[in-house]
Formats: sequence, structure tokens, C-alpha cells
Amino acid sequence: MRILLVEDSKMLRKMIIAQLKPDYDIVGCAVGIEDAFALYQKIHPQLVLMDVLLKDGESGLTAARQILEHDKDACFVFLANYAHDRLSDDVQELGAAGFASKHAVRQVLDMISQAMYENF
Repeated sequence: MRILLVEDSKMLRKMIIAQLKPDYDIVGCAVGIEDAFALYQKIHPQLVLMDVLLKDGESGLTAARQILEHDKDACFVFLANYAHDRLSDDVQELGAAGFASKHAVRQVLDMISQAMYENF
């Protein structure tokens, strides 16, 4: 599965890539909304693993909305440092395949597998 990772923390990007690399193809990494949108259009990933809160207070939800305006079939799994009911509602509204803590790697991997099964 071709995955675009959108995460502003260099340390977390490295950690997530290390966990995913054996089984998934990380085709690009972005740190903000503009980067995410440009890379999505360039590489057409099968899944976007998107941080909810990006650099300078940017929202991963805003980035997802922008991508969905151009590709209604885009598939997302959202990551956050914490679970929050309000965010969960927003994520569901966007039709995301999942929403998990960045630190729950097993849960993230399960969500990616489920998204792959349901969408491809």
C-alpha cells in the first residue's frame, strides 16, 4: 500500500516510518497543509496517514478537506497525541478509515490494514 505520511514532528515521522516500513510503502512525507496537498496530487497515494495538528497550528482536518475537494475517494487515517470526542466526530464526518493515538502503533497498523481491506 502506498502511504503519504503527514506529520510535522521529525522524531515522530522517523518512529512511524520505522514501524510501517517493513510492510508498507511510504511514498512521501509532508509537514503542513501545502506540502500535503502538493504531494498528494503528485504521488496519488492509496492512503494518507494524517496528523490532526500540524505545524504553526495548521489542522490536518483542513488538509484532508482540501484533498477531498479534488479527490472524493481519498482515504485517511488520522493521528493525534490524544483522543478527543470533538475530533472523533470531525474525523467521522470526513469519512476517515480511522483515528488513533500516534503512540498506539498496533492500533494504527490495524487501521491501515482495515482501510486496505475495505478500499482496495
